[in-house]
Amino acid sequence: RKPARFDTILETVCDKLGVPKTNVIGAARQRHVVLARSLVIHLARLLTTMSYPEIASALQKSNHSSIITAAQRVTKQLANDELVTIPATMQQVPVTQLVQQLTHAVGKA
Repeated sequence: RKPARFDTILETVCDKLGVPKTNVIGAARQRHVVLARSLVIHLARLLTTMSYPEIASALQKSNHSSIITAAQRVTKQLANDELVTIPATMQQVPVTQLVQQLTHAVGKA
């Protein structure tokens, strides 16, 4: 399967979660923005050939260590099947379900 485009992942996650792209790319630290940014990073690693430094550059981050930390956070949430709140609807869903939905949506885009 052909790798997804980073822009497609970013747009899909922002649309589904109701978080503006400028917040995800910016330095905002609100819980819903951190969730969206972490999911973008996780999906970028999963669905593209981008390295951590390339993802950091795409998100306008100067250091890729924060990208690695975010990826590890999502991996841990997936392992524990934690519930996360979708900001657009305030609905709580298992993170595994959310990642599946986002992966499917990116594939269709």
